Amino acid sequence: AVGLYGLSELGLHFAGSLWPRGHPFFYVWMIYWTGRWVRRREAKYLTAALVTWAAGMYVFLEVAPALFILPAMWWLHRPPLRLRALAVGAGVTLVVWYPYLAVEAERGFVDLRSQVQPQQILPAHIFGNR
Repeated sequence: AVGLYGLSELGLHFAGSLWPRGHPFFYVWMIYWTGRWVRRREAKYLTAALVTWAAGMYVFLEVAPALFILPAMWWLHRPPLRLRALAVGAGVTLVVWYPYLAVEAERGFVDLRSQVQPQQILPAHIFGNR
């Protein structure tokens, strides 16, 4: 499926840029690595799937729900989980995310907090004096 997609008109269109919204690159590769993890029963492929997901999150936060695929595949097929492989994946993910996290740390993580603690930003006169 990955090969057919990569050689299709749509795949070649998206290969020119990573910026179109809803880009399937990270989904396709995450599913590819997940399939390898299930078939070959090697935890390094789980690491590749997680790093692909994390890199996709760095570019498009819309990739977030794709993570639910991994526990579902583990529950259905019970491929191995290895702490060492997961630690390596966490390290690679930290390297990818480090520039963003460094800027956020300087700003007091205001952008990350705004994602989990939304606040009204409309002027006070719209709601009256509360």
